[in-house]
Amino acid sequence: MCSLSGWLTKKGKLSGKWKRRWFTLAENELLYGDSKQSTPKRIPLEEATIKDASAEGKNLCFSLKPRDQSRTYYLRVDTREELDAWMQAICVAKISERHGDSQACSIQ
Repeated sequence: MCSLSGWLTKKGKLSGKWKRRWFTLAENELLYGDSKQSTPKRIPLEEATIKDASAEGKNLCFSLKPRDQSRTYYLRVDTREELDAWMQAICVAKISERHGDSQACSIQ
C-alpha cells in the first residue's frame, strides 16, 4: 500500500480561494484538514477520476472527481515531482482497493 502525506493547496468549494491543507493518503481515501493532527475531511477514491489539470490552465495542479459526488476537487503542489508523486500514489491506492484487480489506473 502506498502512503503519502504533505501540504497541498486546495481550491475552496464556495469561495474559490486556494488554501494550504495537510493531506494524508490512507487506503482508498484522501484525508485532509488544517494541520497534521487534524484531518477530519475526506475524499473517497473508489472509482474516482484523477486528471492532470495543466491542460485547464492550472499549473502544477490535479483534479479528483469522486464517483458519487458532483464536486471536483482541485489540488495544487509546489513541484512537478510532487505532482507526479501524488497522482501516482493515488492511482496505486485506487488499484490496491480493488483487491487484486489488474485493471490499470488511468490518469487523464
